[in-house]
Amino acid sequence: MKRLFLFLTLLCSIFLFSNLLTQEKNAVSYNDAGWDYLKKDEYLKASAQFIIALNKNPSYLDAKLGLAKCRLKLSAFKEAYEMYDKILQREGDNEQAMIGVAEALSGLGKNDRSLEKFQAVIDKYPENTDAHFGMANIYYNMNKKIWALRKIDTVYKLNPFHYNALLLHSEIKSDDKRLSEAEDLIKKAVKSDPENPAGYTAYAKLYIKTFNKTGKDSYLADAEEEISKALSIKTDYLPALILSGYLYLSQKNYSAAAEAFSKGSQLSPSDSSIYYSSAYSSELEGNTDSAFSLYNKAYSVNSDDDINQNALESLLVANNFEIGNPVRTDFSKMYYGLSKESFKKNLAGVGELFLRKSLMMNPMNREAREDLRDYYQAVGYDRFYIEEIKSLQKLFPNSKYREELNLAVIKRRNSMYFNAGYGSEAPERNVPKVLILNLFPEGDFVRHPGGGGIVSDSLSFAAAQFGRMDAGNISWRRTLVNSSDVYNFSMIDEYVDYIISKSGDAENNEVIDFIVYGSYRDVLGGIELNLKIMDIKTGVVIADFSISDSGKNYLSKISYRAAKKLYESIPYKGKILDSPEDGAVINLGSFDGLKKDDMLFFYHDTETVAKGKYKLRKKILLKIKEADTDICKAEALTPADKDKMRAGLDVFPLNIKRAERIE
Repeated sequence: MKRLFLFLTLLCSIFLFSNLLTQEKNAVSYNDAGWDYLKKDEYLKASAQFIIALNKNPSYLDAKLGLAKCRLKLSAFKEAYEMYDKILQREGDNEQAMIGVAEALSGLGKNDRSLEKFQAVIDKYPENTDAHFGMANIYYNMNKKIWALRKIDTVYKLNPFHYNALLLHSEIKSDDKRLSEAEDLIKKAVKSDPENPAGYTAYAKLYIKTFNKTGKDSYLADAEEEISKALSIKTDYLPALILSGYLYLSQKNYSAAAEAFSKGSQLSPSDSSIYYSSAYSSELEGNTDSAFSLYNKAYSVNSDDDINQNALESLLVANNFEIGNPVRTDFSKMYYGLSKESFKKNLAGVGELFLRKSLMMNPMNREAREDLRDYYQAVGYDRFYIEEIKSLQKLFPNSKYREELNLAVIKRRNSMYFNAGYGSEAPERNVPKVLILNLFPEGDFVRHPGGGGIVSDSLSFAAAQFGRMDAGNISWRRTLVNSSDVYNFSMIDEYVDYIISKSGDAENNEVIDFIVYGSYRDVLGGIELNLKIMDIKTGVVIADFSISDSGKNYLSKISYRAAKKLYESIPYKGKILDSPEDGAVINLGSFDGLKKDDMLFFYHDTETVAKGKYKLRKKILLKIKEADTDICKAEALTPADKDKMRAGLDVFPLNIKRAERIE
């Protein structure tokens, strides 16, 4: 009996050992298949094989590395980072995982941390060309081209024919308009590996860049030929497919562009910018339903892609999607929550912007409208306060709102505003009209085609928050800003001439005072704006500034900051409406940022004949006694200047930079 027990135990052990060997063998075969697919850039198929291998052997390091690599190639950067990080927790000096973490951080837009990780790889493995090239690529994306070139030189010392380094070097040369040198570098790369589709795609990019600089259609034909070569080598080569989408967009073949981007999204389902590009193409084609679906898909993939989010919002509003649309409702709730957070942080201006965006998405958001009402009351914008109460009473009939409205109107009738002779109508104001043109992208192949128009719309919406300028009510603005996706601002004078010709004509009857133009740099998770403000009358650029932001809702935040800068830079003036005994009534008020005790001034001209007849100009100072939303009452500092105040005179805020320029 004892011998039988020992025999059975031995037999079971042999069986279990044999089963484990079989499982391991199966895991190895699936892992090998995964790496074979990975080498062919078939990342979804490779992922499936690695997952099976890990199901059979959960501790299989090579399969973990392979699956993480797939996630990286599919732009699932957060997932890739977490996978590589777990590997490093057990295998702290694994070279592949260290590189993978750095590349994942780069994909997430965390450039500084990525550079640190690449440097850590170099410190331990000094001859790792991937680490040196990774740093070069980040420096290029950060627009630090000199640093990028230094790293490329290091790569060349280790491998003079490093394929990707040659192509990146070519990009830098083409950016510097050294096109023949760029072409030579691509030629060298293609010669070293003629079956690599990346080289032919690089040729196509170079030809498109050359077309953008020269306008010669022949270069587009050359680009199309090179894309065909790339796709003949690998039919689903993602960079070539995406580039073909850009090419079709430049040819206004929107359906073909949408199809190309759609194929790309199937290959890289974690990249929101590809869904966006397909949506944008569909929108230009007039396929609103498809555009909505794709913008929404992009949002579900990456809710931090703020240009895509704003494009989706614009589509919903412009095409009158019903107020009850779930996406509109969700966006309205989101912005309302953001307004609450902003007010808690004492960021009242940003809070107001988010409330306005919340109501744009859903005018029936009662809580948002009540908060906006309360804000206007708190800051003394009486007219707007009353308007919001009227809206609440109309949308949500309630005795509470009716009583509040009656009290507000009674109070208004006892105000300086009413006593000055104004009822429900605001006095005529001297608000400068500001035209914000589409910004042009820095780079030929941006993540968001047409993004310049979306940024322009966002800036215009934010600028409308400030009372000193009208940036959103120019009827022909959209026609102008949609005339070209990418402006050639070396020819800005031509645009100015066109604006002047349109400004104030019989058809438009709208006089433009200032134009805002410039460029933007679109990076993952953030944006940088470079803006200029031009006085249309003189052609003088009165302000030139750069501003950047990142993180959640980066476009809304940067639009508010940029609009505030416009608000501070664009000069403005008011007029004396009346000059009774108790002080001058002026059409500037709290909505213009003015309050009690602020100083104003006007000019008083006198003539002298002491040395020939000429005018002597003197500043007369005024002090604000009381400020309403749209008007204020001010008195002269000296009794002698009291008689110099008269209706029609221009008045300027004393403490506002460049206030006099508008004179």
